[in-house]
Amino acid sequence: MATAGTTVLNSNSGPPPHMQAFRHYPYASSSGRQNNCNCSACARRPTDEQPSTQASPPPSLQRPARLARKESVFITYSDDGPLHLSMVLDMAYHLHNQGYIVQVDMFQRHFMGMGKMAWLDDKVENSDFILVVCSPKYRRDVDGSGPDEDDDHGLNTRYINRAMQTVYLENRCINYKVIPVLLKGYTRETCPRWLRNTLLYRWPRDVQDIMCRLRREERYKMPAGGRPPVVTVRRDFT
Repeated sequence: MATAGTTVLNSNSGPPPHMQAFRHYPYASSSGRQNNCNCSACARRPTDEQPSTQASPPPSLQRPARLARKESVFITYSDDGPLHLSMVLDMAYHLHNQGYIVQVDMFQRHFMGMGKMAWLDDKVENSDFILVVCSPKYRRDVDGSGPDEDDDHGLNTRYINRAMQTVYLENRCINYKVIPVLLKGYTRETCPRWLRNTLLYRWPRDVQDIMCRLRREERYKMPAGGRPPVVTVRRDFT
């Protein structure tokens, strides 16, 4: 019972009127989320409202994002006729549509005119891959046999072949970048002898295998292994 001059305070009604000014109200930021402080009221908030304690590294330590680099493919061939050249162009267009930088002398005759040997050396040394389109005339140009082996394009083909052999020897006879390709109707005899030590691809039959070779991945991948078998060894006491 309350006597005269006294006030009964309900424990659920909050602090008394003279203490309302000291009541804590967490303030909100401009983004709508409540900011944190070191008071005991904010420390008792649920865990999901607590901000993440993992701070991002300073900008000076963050690695810049790397841009995807397009790989270049150099195509070397011989002039076996209009049909042969059209198939070489189809190969170049297909690789270009797949995102590769295709280097063919038919596309850059102006640059070859400035310095032919420098242009050829740059393509052999700096290209990621070299596609060798094997054909009967290519074999004659490389071996230096035949009545038309001294034409301008044949001499370029022979120079490129010897430059590729130098790269092959420098890599200890391990073929990393040269990919021999046989067009439809040609036999493996049209491929230079030193390139028969590697895989020969046929175009367009093996186009998927060629693309996997350019991407440095296998066409058929091994599935994930299952659980290892449990072997129980029991002693025979007989």
